[in-house]
Amino acid sequence: ADFLMQGINLQPLWKYLDIKPDLKQPALWEAYGKLNTAVLRLSDGCPFNCTYCSVPKVYRQFGARPPERSLAELQLLVKRGVKNIAFYDDALVFEAEKVLMPFLEEALKQDILASVSLDASRGSRKVNLHSPNGLNARFITKDLAELMVQAGFKTFYLGLESVSSQWQQRTGSKVSSDELARAVKYLTAAGTEPTSITAYQILGHPHTDVAELEASMHFANSLSIRGMQTVEVIEEVKISLAAQKSCHT
Repeated sequence: ADFLMQGINLQPLWKYLDIKPDLKQPALWEAYGKLNTAVLRLSDGCPFNCTYCSVPKVYRQFGARPPERSLAELQLLVKRGVKNIAFYDDALVFEAEKVLMPFLEEALKQDILASVSLDASRGSRKVNLHSPNGLNARFITKDLAELMVQAGFKTFYLGLESVSSQWQQRTGSKVSSDELARAVKYLTAAGTEPTSITAYQILGHPHTDVAELEASMHFANSLSIRGMQTVEVIEEVKISLAAQKSCHT
């Protein structure tokens, strides 16, 4: 028989199985042999309700994981020689002052991560951090950008989706073009190469036309950052090859 659950509360499953798992115990990374790349999450869920996103259907609310567990898992990964760690939180920079920033500050304090501003002779291992899951540019402040770069973040993926303000409002008002441009400014000022910043864009959405797609591509190009297109719903949308070419020249 199947056991059906909804949301992120696993207590019904633990009760059914009659077990009491230690939620502070890191994932079983020891089961892997040579491990160069790994993933980590500090939180679950997202406070936004974007019309094109499935996360609200799975996670009903945003919630941080136990910080001691996240730090222990990071330390385990570093000890195992992992060189690249991708954070797969759906809202990594939401309430950063309560979740991400204390985590990074403690990881630097404990020498789990090597600060890029410190001499490598301190003995900390060099680890590259990545954020492939689409950061909300609205919450990237000057202090947060500097801390993320200091802690070793090498790539930043920002959720733009569309440069159209009307489309942004219709789908949830998650972020504006001005907020994304401001985030890029903070990240580059902190030392990030523009080519290490990517703006996600949605192609084929039923409420998007070719002109908006081209405008989004040109907007990313105007900031000297990369643009990455993801397919939402394809409805005979023809993208101008000339526009794509101009954004890469």
